[in-house]
Amino acid sequence: MDSHTEDEPYYAYDYFRPAQIAWYESHAAADFANHVNSIAFMHIPLMQYTEYADYTLVDGAWGEAVCNQGVDTGFFAAVVAGRVTKGIFAGHDHLNNYSFMKDGVLLAYGNSTGYNGYGTTPKGGRIIEIDAAKTLTSYIVLDSEVF
Repeated sequence: MDSHTEDEPYYAYDYFRPAQIAWYESHAAADFANHVNSIAFMHIPLMQYTEYADYTLVDGAWGEAVCNQGVDTGFFAAVVAGRVTKGIFAGHDHLNNYSFMKDGVLLAYGNSTGYNGYGTTPKGGRIIEIDAAKTLTSYIVLDSEVF
């Protein structure tokens, strides 16, 4: 999903447009009818990522303030209502790599992968696995574990 960039002139992070939410809802309805699950990827995290302290973390850690989308336009509510998207994966905040379950949906950060960004978080990546029973699991693998 295109989470855009800064919302000028306010210099807050932008947000999903109503047309994007409508597009998602139509595809989620079709997926539900066809028994197809999905996952979603975006750069700028949703506002719901700020609620991590209210939930038990599945993995990872909080390392900086969440720089989320500037307006909650209902994408997460549409995901919950659509019942097909099992995980939402975001980036942007280099020091956050946590994940948690909210309303049956995994909200997860990737791990900082590049060496040209800020912070000292160990580099690595988030692995996403979906088995034959359609069970979603996700975990972090650090460079130090594979090199």
